[in-house]
Amino acid sequence: MDPKDPIKAYLSFSIAIAHVMAGREGEALAVLRDLFKEKTETEQDIQKLQIALSGGLCAFTNESSDELRKAAEQIMDDVAQEFGKRNGIGAVLAECYRELGQVRIIEEEPDQSIAYFRKALMLNPDDTDSIAGVVIGNIARGTPAEARIFLQEKAQIVIDRSGRDIYNAGLYHLYAEEAKQAEKGKDYASAEQLLREALKIIPGERELTINLANVLEKSEKPVEARKLLEDAIKGCRDESCRLEYADALARQDRIESIMKRLEQER
Repeated sequence: MDPKDPIKAYLSFSIAIAHVMAGREGEALAVLRDLFKEKTETEQDIQKLQIALSGGLCAFTNESSDELRKAAEQIMDDVAQEFGKRNGIGAVLAECYRELGQVRIIEEEPDQSIAYFRKALMLNPDDTDSIAGVVIGNIARGTPAEARIFLQEKAQIVIDRSGRDIYNAGLYHLYAEEAKQAEKGKDYASAEQLLREALKIIPGERELTINLANVLEKSEKPVEARKLLEDAIKGCRDESCRLEYADALARQDRIESIMKRLEQER
């Protein structure tokens, strides 16, 4: 059967999926191997194959039936494993996996979304959309540290394809999220370190500077917290900046006053 014929390819996918649903994965693989045994030598052949894949196999993953959708995804995994390196196949399957990952993000299923995005990256390692998907999935499931480490592993790809500013913005956001999580868990030493790393990326960022001052106060470093705010207010160029840091300093004064009074009452 010619894999470049969309109708025949669709029928083959249907037969393979039926085999999987009946527990006959061996027969399903035989159908797939027969389907893809012909070579794709011209650009026109590749385009036809891509249409057959996207119009056939990928379409089955959007079915409403859970059983049918799971069978289609299993077939897609098999095709990716055996034929993913063939020209024209890997790119289309990567796009299918990426779209499935995006759907799972919307449906608030971050673990499943991450799995799909990682499958997409196995076929297309330079896909920045799938890299972003893994990062977003980890943020959604409350694991910003894993998101940050993954982004740092893919740093060169992101910088080369999207630019250093995009990479830095993502890394900054992840450090901030990780610091927030550490502070919530009362791990103030880690929160301080993470906030300082974020401020290396965007020095003087107002919100994080004030957050860092708060963390220093909680770490019983009031002198360091005050100096941080006093130095920050010197760099202000507008009134709103000065007012915001002044409010933070006033809050610092109130905290120090309360702490002194408590010490006196002991």
